[in-house]
Amino acid sequence: MKLRSIYLSLYDYPDDVSSPFSFETRCLCNFVQRSIRKMAIPTDDFNSIVIWGDAAPDAISELVDVKSLRVPFVPDLDRYRTAEGEAKQEYFIAILKDGLHRAHEFHPLPLSRMLPLVDDFKAGRYRNNWTHQSKLLRGFGVRATLDCELTMEAFRLTLTVSQQDQLLWSEVILSTLPDETCFHYRFKDIVVSDSDLVVSTRRWPEPELFRAPLREILDERA
Repeated sequence: MKLRSIYLSLYDYPDDVSSPFSFETRCLCNFVQRSIRKMAIPTDDFNSIVIWGDAAPDAISELVDVKSLRVPFVPDLDRYRTAEGEAKQEYFIAILKDGLHRAHEFHPLPLSRMLPLVDDFKAGRYRNNWTHQSKLLRGFGVRATLDCELTMEAFRLTLTVSQQDQLLWSEVILSTLPDETCFHYRFKDIVVSDSDLVVSTRRWPEPELFRAPLREILDERA
């Protein structure tokens, strides 16, 4: 089994705390776990680490029946509620680093490779941006790209069309709550169909997220 996911959770707390906490922490955790998946870190009985808010200071890490390693932490709700922006991200970073150390005590992890990912997130000013796909559209001489941005507030998917280094067209074609369960199935590939630029999805019966005549998109640059 390989480690694939990392979560911070206040699941057992009231919804007015647990829900925003879950959404806001995905920016950091998604940034880290995308690189961790490429590392193919072997584990014995779990593929995710859930750093779980628990009021009991003597709670211990344990495996749960959904192939997860649950690692407890005692949340500072006052700090969480009053922190904003970078201060809130710093609190999440502190929880994540401590949680990874505690997970390592339960099952050996390559912390020398994992913890620098958290530092990279901070060094990048807490930004989580990546390119999902970039494709040269032969016959049109342009490149279409799907760029992702995940913040504490939202996920945004931007479709751009460029020619060499010149941006010709750009539009946000999807905006959701900041959680992979809200957006991962909503887009898949960039394709050209009947001279239309299409962004396909992973769900049925709605196979397309976006469709527009490519020539009209290119004409908008004028």
